[in-house]
Amino acid sequence: MKLLLPGAALASLLLSSEAWAEPSCTTITRENVAMCAVSASLPVRAAAFATTARRADVERAKVLLPSNPILALSFAGRRSTDDSAFNAYGQLGQELELGGQRSARTKEARARVVASESHRSAAEREVAAEALAGYFEVLAAREESVLFRRVETLALRVADTARAQANAGAVSEVDADVGEAQAAKRTHARIVAEGHLAAAEVRLARLVGASGTTVPAEGSLRPLALPARNEPSPRVAALTKEAEALDAQASGLARSRVPNITVSVFAQSDGFRERVLGAGLSLPIPLPEPLGRSRSSEIAGARAEAERTRAEAEGVRIALAREADAFQAETTALLQASAVVDDARAARAEASLAKLAEEVERGRMHARDAFVAQDALADLLAQRIAAKRAACIASVRLAALRGVALERGTP
Repeated sequence: MKLLLPGAALASLLLSSEAWAEPSCTTITRENVAMCAVSASLPVRAAAFATTARRADVERAKVLLPSNPILALSFAGRRSTDDSAFNAYGQLGQELELGGQRSARTKEARARVVASESHRSAAEREVAAEALAGYFEVLAAREESVLFRRVETLALRVADTARAQANAGAVSEVDADVGEAQAAKRTHARIVAEGHLAAAEVRLARLVGASGTTVPAEGSLRPLALPARNEPSPRVAALTKEAEALDAQASGLARSRVPNITVSVFAQSDGFRERVLGAGLSLPIPLPEPLGRSRSSEIAGARAEAERTRAEAEGVRIALAREADAFQAETTALLQASAVVDDARAARAEASLAKLAEEVERGRMHARDAFVAQDALADLLAQRIAAKRAACIASVRLAALRGVALERGTP
């Protein structure tokens, strides 16, 4: 048994390591981002080791005998004025449990294994939600960076045209200075957007365990499908199983008050050539507290802790359900807001934005009017990106609150 336990634990760890290495994470997509993050997460790996240790506790709890047999040997020499003799004594004793302690220990250990697995599932879900949110942050920051880079290019063209017109005396020098100030404003916005993108890419790379500071990410800002109902939360399941383990612990403590008997056999050879064979039975005498140790206080403490853990599990369940119901309306509103500017309307805005510099260059629009129009169109497109980002991240949060298994793939 002792030789099998380390081998089983090692095999479990090796299998776990293989499972962590499964997903291909060279390019991050909506489908693999959660799995890659879970595979690279050290808290998830630590939780897996904790589960392996709990499984070893189950094997220990299944041991049949509470202690190893005890072999006692003694020898003595007897001498008198008339004679001398040599005595030899041997005794073999074995302690036995009669109160069902083994079944209680096994039940407690199994409940703790399930609780540990639920803790690991909860850790995986938190990591998956964080990775999905980071993935959407990268996509949104990338779209925003592309938009502001395009706006900056157009603004510089308009500013250059205004300066050329001012040099030719067609417009005031003030118009040229305002144009250059507006272009500088767009350059500032582009630099800030690129900084946000770089930071988001670094965070995502760290989450998925990439070796570099960035990792290729593909996809679009499309929110997760909204869950229809609450699924069982692994956090609640873990607390429930911990409470069951505490109940089993209290039961085991109660059963431990049943005295264990020790059965023994003995053989004796004395100096008078007598051979004695026999058997014995020993039984400890329980005494009440505080004179002896009846474990009453430990039992009461374990049962109280079980009730506290049950109450905590119910509180977590109610809190998650209440927060999910409250966040449902907000998420629905964010989804509606993200659809205000549809693809067709966004395409028209982008087309108009691209024409502004040409309109100024052809003299059909004043530079100041072009910048006003550019602000309106760019704000519309930036607001669309922000709305889509908010809707995507809200859908991730709602899915996590509803108990959706995000670590297994996105709906």
